[in-house]
Amino acid sequence: MSKYDAVVHENVPIIEVTESVLLDQLLADPILAFAVVKRLGPTAAAIDPVMLEQVMKQLAKYGHLPKVV
Repeated sequence: MSKYDAVVHENVPIIEVTESVLLDQLLADPILAFAVVKRLGPTAAAIDPVMLEQVMKQLAKYGHLPKVV
């Protein structure tokens, strides 16, 4: 049994898309798939912070200009 009931992850980029099929398509890209630490749901995934710049480049390559918050 864990000592903690919850874990807070700091500085973990999350990608969110409007439709699950879009995330499926993005994850078909080897670079983007490698950068994903964990799929959090049908439309969200946690990204390795070290890979964030490369993910942004790949998204731009596919014509996606994400809003960064």
